[in-house]
Amino acid sequence: MPRRPGALPTELSLRRTSAPITFIFRRGCPRCALAQRTVAGAALRFKLALEEVDLGQAAPELIERWQDDLPIVLIDGRRRFRRTVPPPLLEKALRERPVR
Repeated sequence: MPRRPGALPTELSLRRTSAPITFIFRRGCPRCALAQRTVAGAALRFKLALEEVDLGQAAPELIERWQDDLPIVLIDGRRRFRRTVPPPLLEKALRERPVR
């Protein structure tokens, strides 16, 4: 079955979630630490659940394959950001998401 545009490949879908925001990171990653504060703050402002997934606990081949794209932010299951999370664009994406 083809994946939705922006959705992560099957091997990176670590588990199913109902959280509107999924943040995939690796501990010790400086870009991830900066983005984590941005995403957590936006989740609080918009009163949305946030799931954080540490890729460092995944299989080594997944870490190697995806570490250059971290952090990754999914909104409603679709990949919206990778590598950087500009606060104005994150805010815009969350404002424009359909009300559920």
